[in-house]
Order: sequence, then C-alpha cells, then structure tokens
Amino acid sequence: MQPDPALGIAVDFPQELFENAIHFAMQMGTPNEQSKRVTFVFSGDGSTYWKNGVELTSTPHLDLDGHPYDPEVEVRKTAEVTLQVDCAFEVKEVLPRPEDPVGTFQHTELTVTLLEVEYQQVKGCRAVLYNGDRYAYSFEPMNYGLFGSNVYQMIFTSEDDS
Repeated sequence: MQPDPALGIAVDFPQELFENAIHFAMQMGTPNEQSKRVTFVFSGDGSTYWKNGVELTSTPHLDLDGHPYDPEVEVRKTAEVTLQVDCAFEVKEVLPRPEDPVGTFQHTELTVTLLEVEYQQVKGCRAVLYNGDRYAYSFEPMNYGLFGSNVYQMIFTSEDDS
C-alpha cells in the first residue's frame, strides 16, 4: 500500500539532494581559521602502566583509588582524540538573569547541529573545542527527522569563558 500524498507524506522526497544541500551549507559556514572550527574531543582509552621505561602487558595490582601498590610503576593517561566533521553551530549569547546573584554569570552554550552520518562519528564525545575555549558535553534534545533524514543537536556548556 502506497502512502497517500494528500496526507502530507512526500513519497518522492529527495533525501540525498536534501542532505547534500545541508552538507554544502555546513561547509560554506565553516570558518577558515582552524581554531574557530568545532573540534570534537574524545577521552583517551584509559591508562597504561610502565616500569623502568617498559610498558607492562597486564594491569598491576591497584589499591582502591586505582594507584599501583608498586611505587616504581608509573601510570600514564592516554591522550585525548580529536575529530572535525561537517556541522553547523550556534553560540548562545550569555545574558544576566534577574534572579542571579550579583557577580554570577551564566556559562556560554554552544549548540552543534549534525546530520546522521556525522552524528554517528561524534556521539559519545565528552567535549568540543571552539575559538580557543573548551565546552563540556551537556545534553541532547530530541532529534528531528525529515522523512529519511535525521538531524541531531548536541548542547555543550563552556568550561571557562575567555
């Protein structure tokens, strides 16, 4: 049974054309300066353990705080991984609210909008870098769909406004 177009269902919606146009708009809006582009930050894979300059092949015995019992074992955190993808972003203007105490300021919010393919690449990131500032992942509002195309938004809050 075919959907009835009279019900507002676009049977022949050009999904690929739509997504290509959105990608084009995202690329056109990308700042030329690398530091002004949104860079997604992922946590490193964890910790590695080293003794006498040699990486251990297994995890040594750890105390309740996660520190090795052997004082000669060095714990090295793995580096964060970064990724840039096509996206649209909006920086929310920070305005004081009347109920805020004097000297208290709201944190800047960064809203990042992505299509399905890019969202799948960056979901699970813990932060983004933009314009020299770091924004922590906050939440995702409900995603929007247009027939077969899904549009996602991720909200990030500044860790330290400069």
